Amino acid sequence: MFLWVVGVFALVLGMNAAMLWISLGARPSLVAPDYYERGVAYDGVIDAVARSRATGWLVTLEDAAGTDSGLALRVNDRAGAPVHGLRGLVEAYRPSDPTLDQTLPLSEDAAAPGRYRATFVHPARGLWRLTVSLFPAGVAPTAPPERGLPAPGVLVYETLRYVAD
Repeated sequence: MFLWVVGVFALVLGMNAAMLWISLGARPSLVAPDYYERGVAYDGVIDAVARSRATGWLVTLEDAAGTDSGLALRVNDRAGAPVHGLRGLVEAYRPSDPTLDQTLPLSEDAAAPGRYRATFVHPARGLWRLTVSLFPAGVAPTAPPERGLPAPGVLVYETLRYVAD
């Protein structure tokens, strides 16, 4: 009888520990005050992501050399050649503190074609959601796709990023 009580107690503790581990590992979703407008414009976001994938470009995010507050983005075409001459914006969303959300301009690194840089003003440690909008020559920068319908020709890439202090 005693072993049954210990077994049931251990099972309950194990299940609680598993649920705690799962909940802490889940990515928090972002709540937007203009959720309806974003929902209405979501087909445009899907189209922008489809256009982005159709280019075959490989967009990779890496740390900017020598800084903890920098972002570097590489853009290569299907053949692996750098894609240069783009303009861009990075929307940095902080799930746990919306007051830290930022819009960061991307500028091309003159010394490395196809490499684009942005700088966080004061990034906090933890999980950030980054949405990168790339604007080819001739396309004027517009509102980021999370805040409305992307303009035709805008390429959109999303990723999650852990920022260290």
